[in-house]
Amino acid sequence: MNGKVTISEIAAAAGVSQAAVSQVLNGNLKKVSRSTGERIILLAETMGYSRLKLSRHVGFVNTVYLTAAEQATYTTFFNDVYYQLQLRSAEAKIELSEVVLTRENYEKTLHSLYDSADVFCTYSSELADKLIQDKKKVVVFQSHRFKGECTRVECDDYAAGKIAAEYALSRNCRSAGTVFWHESDPRFCGFTENFIAGGGTISPINRLIVPANHQEAEAIISRYFLNAAGKLPDIFFCFADNLIFPLLRAAKNAGLKVPEDFGVIGADNLYWGSVNTPAFTTIDLQPGLFAERLIAAVHHVYSGGKPYVENIPVRLLKRETM
Repeated sequence: MNGKVTISEIAAAAGVSQAAVSQVLNGNLKKVSRSTGERIILLAETMGYSRLKLSRHVGFVNTVYLTAAEQATYTTFFNDVYYQLQLRSAEAKIELSEVVLTRENYEKTLHSLYDSADVFCTYSSELADKLIQDKKKVVVFQSHRFKGECTRVECDDYAAGKIAAEYALSRNCRSAGTVFWHESDPRFCGFTENFIAGGGTISPINRLIVPANHQEAEAIISRYFLNAAGKLPDIFFCFADNLIFPLLRAAKNAGLKVPEDFGVIGADNLYWGSVNTPAFTTIDLQPGLFAERLIAAVHHVYSGGKPYVENIPVRLLKRETM
């Protein structure tokens, strides 16, 4: 029809109202059934409607993966999960898009997505609360602070700490230190509780709180090494592999070696940690499996299923730092 087809013609062919066609072609499938919406889109494409605004594939769940700029910079886990989602999205019938939010674009960007997204995925408890309040379908992932009623997919962070503690004790480590952004994380609790329960000690002086910025973290750890000469613990457990880098740099500057002077265990299974010298002993959070479970959660939420919480198992990868 050379792009001259009208909404009224599509409505007549579909056997629906012009209002229904207009809503669907402008990205709003909320007020019609899924089958009707897909039928309208197919007819519009077949008839050559030139102003079709939907980029989505017919029958796919339009899913928005929300992240924050600081997470994209300082940790790889969320990016790894998104990559794994991309690999699986077509087969899983998901049209996927990642949106990076900042404090400046938060409100405007979020509301611009409301008419087109079927399901939102976010790790932010603040975002999840707002989306739920606005009656949007949400899957919360890797957000232990979120307490609302919502389908959640999380790594078993407590188990990650527990596994690290058990491995350190099995290597005859009797004193430990920690390098974390904050100590409210289940990973910290899993490590400290189980290491102490197994007969180990963790002195308060060896519990380091550092920022995400590597240079600032390295400066803090360097001051620690300067004051802790001769009193180092047997093992340091780091919240994530990215914190091992400033730890190793500070150790080198202090004339210390890993694993000769102390061992290190991280988490995330960062690729660059696997090829580093020494290669990082780490807890693998299994982003591939995480993505599979997140996809299942998206379809569950889209179809109106009841909220549930799923913990993804983690595993130890033994390498050279411990």
